[in-house]
Formats: sequence, C-alpha cells, structure tokens
Amino acid sequence: MLISKLNLNESFICSIWENQEYYSGLKTANGEDVEVIDFGKRNSDAGPDYVNARISIDGRIYTGSVEIHKECSDWHRHSHRKDSKYAEVILHVALFNDSPEEGPAKVKKAREVPTVILSNHINRSIREIWKEIIANKDDKLSLPCFPSVLKISSSAKRNLINKLSYQRHAMKSEKIAKRIEQISENKTFEDAKEEALFEYICEALGYSKNKSQFLRLARNLNTDFVKRKNLSLIECDSIIFGMSGFLQSLRSKDNYVDDLRSCWEVFRTEMNLPQMNSGEWNFFRLRPVNFPTLRLAYSSGLLHFMTQNNLSSVINDTLLNTEDPFRRLARLLSGICVSDYWHKHYHFGRKKKSPSNLLGDQRVTDIIVNVLIPFGLNSNETDPVAQERILEVYSSLKLKGGKSVLTRWLESETGITARSLSDEQGLIQLYRELCSQKKCNECEIGREVFAEKKAEEPLLIIMY
Repeated sequence: MLISKLNLNESFICSIWENQEYYSGLKTANGEDVEVIDFGKRNSDAGPDYVNARISIDGRIYTGSVEIHKECSDWHRHSHRKDSKYAEVILHVALFNDSPEEGPAKVKKAREVPTVILSNHINRSIREIWKEIIANKDDKLSLPCFPSVLKISSSAKRNLINKLSYQRHAMKSEKIAKRIEQISENKTFEDAKEEALFEYICEALGYSKNKSQFLRLARNLNTDFVKRKNLSLIECDSIIFGMSGFLQSLRSKDNYVDDLRSCWEVFRTEMNLPQMNSGEWNFFRLRPVNFPTLRLAYSSGLLHFMTQNNLSSVINDTLLNTEDPFRRLARLLSGICVSDYWHKHYHFGRKKKSPSNLLGDQRVTDIIVNVLIPFGLNSNETDPVAQERILEVYSSLKLKGGKSVLTRWLESETGITARSLSDEQGLIQLYRELCSQKKCNECEIGREVFAEKKAEEPLLIIMY
C-alpha cells in the first residue's frame, strides 16, 4: 500500500511536525531553506493549526501562523484563500504533494504561502513513526510532583488550596481595580466602575473561544452615549451586532434584521463606532446554545438594563444586603431581558427547535464567581466587614453540575477532591500560577516533595 493512501489525520501529522527528530533538511517547494525557530501555539479552534510561530525561510525570520495538511490540495479544497483567518499564515506544511498542477497555496491579495512537503524530508517510514508516537503518547501527562504529592497530608494540601483560592480572587479584584483606574482618567469614577463591570461580564460571556473578541467589542463601545440616549432594546441590539460585524454581509431578511440595519446606519455614524469582521468570531466546535450570536444578544440585553439601572450599585447592594446573595444574583443575571428573536433563534435565520434562555446555570455561576464577587471585593476594599461578608458568600458556594475536565484531572493528580467552588478555584490557581509555570520552588507542596531535587518540565494543558 502506498503511504500516500494511508488514513492519516492532521493530528498525527502535527505530531511529526513537532518532533524534529523525524525529519531534516527542510526546504520549500521552491527550494528555499526552512528552519523552525518556534513551533508556536497549537490552535484547536477554527483557523490555522499553529499561531505565533517563528520560522526562518531562506534566511529571513517570519512570525505568524502555520497550517498543516495531509495533501497540498487540501489548501484549495478547504477554501483557505477566501478565509481571513488564514491571512497571517507564513508556512503551509503538507505531508504529500498530491496535485502540483493546482498551483501554490495563496491567501487574500494573492500572497503566495511557502509550502513544505514533509514526506520529502522524513528520515524513517511513516509506519515506524506512527508506532513510536502511539507508544509514547502519554509519557508526560502528569504534574511534576505526581505521584509523590499523594503522600502529602490532606490538611496541608487543603490549607494551600484555600490560600490559593483567595489569592485568585484577590488577583481578579486587582485586575478590575486597575481597569477602573484606567477608565477613570477620562470619566467619573462611577461611570468607570459601570464600564469595567460591563467589560468583564462580556469577557466571561465569550468563554475561552471568544473572550478576547467580546472584551474588544465592549471596550470599543461608548456606554455613556448609550445611557444618555436611553436607547431601546432593538437599538442596543443594532449597536452590538453592528459592531461585531454580523450585519455587514448578512443575507437573512426579516423585520428584525431590517430594524437592526436601519438603526445601525444611524448610530455607526453618530457614535463613530468601529466594526469588527464577523469572521473573527469562533463557532467551531461550539454547540448552537453556546454560539457567540446568543451571547452577543445577552450582552445587548445587559447594556439595555444598564440604561435604566446602575449595575454596579445593584450588584453591591445584592452582595451586602440580601439574605441569599448568590440566588438573588443568579435571578438577576437570568432575568436580563433580550429580544424575543433570540429566544427562538441561535443565529440569524436559524431557528431553535424550541425556545430557550440564553444563559445556562453554569455560565451564570461562572460570571458570579469570576466577575461579580471580585468586583464586590474591589468596591469594598476599605471596608473589612463588607469584604468578610462577600468572602463568606464565596466560600459557601457548592459545586453543582459536572466538573470540568481540568478539575477532574487536577483532583486525580493531587489527591484533593473539590467539594466547593472555592476548592475548584484554588486547584485552578495552583495549576495556572504554579504547576504550569514550573514554579515548584514557590509552592508549599512542591518544596516538600522535591526538597533539593529539580522538577521536570511540566505539561501545559489548554482546556476549552
């Protein structure tokens, strides 16, 4: 059987690409020398397979994205030339050159992308490489201190997790404080608080796949203008969807869309608003209920709520002066009014099977824990009694629903069971600030486990 006919997926080809022991003497199809300086970061979303890579081509260093394919023709078959996500690709790596007559890979504006045919440079058979990759695939899937950490006393580990949990919220609170300070250079302190709160709720609405897009949109929005004008919900929708770029090339036609377009044309000029490209939003590997279009509709509803209420005051009052702050905050977030269109649609022109709310319980909880509680701590930084009250609310929250993949993995690696949201936040802080940064000498558990020994390089795991 010809190796070009084997059923090889791109994940396998990426494994070859990332191990330079499997190949040597890389050259482009045009004969230019290629050297990998930095593979970059693996991308599991829509777009190129690697981002922020650094590649030397013919002695010149380029920084950008790398796309991996089984066959050269896949570039044309997948229509990458028309897709703006591939505009920064600096190298196309294909295992086989199946159809040279189709011409070189190109992106918009007809820029030619250098191509490497990997099979021309590998130093052993595909089958041998496959067996080696399969045999060694899980060698480093552990924390540096595993399994020795399992012998550490449970009380010592829980004390550390509690400390890290509060540290995590202190960091989030400080981040919010810095942002408020930045905004208040040009606005009143109260307006700055409102704007920062809106920004970070929007960021949380984006999950991991669209958080940077949501944050950029929120920061480009003039919330003061919206509040002064006391805009209606449909007018808020027009601004949010107009700025996000979805109205630019929208083919769907109905009364709701027509209203959005007419409002957007007015506000875009009046407010001098920037417009994103709708292609920047990630839908890849998301269920329809988590589509960014629904989250954008929710952010519009939140913006409309803010035209009639001081959101920061409502949040602070709920945290300090109600019997069950968490339940009250959950009701507040779940009760944000959105346009009826989005109860029935998950995208423009695409109907849901049945009407549904835009935010699930887990997302509501995440916003309360990661945004509203840190915001409350910052708002009451000079009042220790109020801060203690808010921390009591936080420490009392129980884990509901399923645990994330990262949490379950950390539980098995550390021997600590997350019994509360506070425990879960502490485990995440342990991993992100210590384990994945190879800061074992700064970790109480790490120092006890390793003593004078040096920790091995930990595995960086990116969870979505």
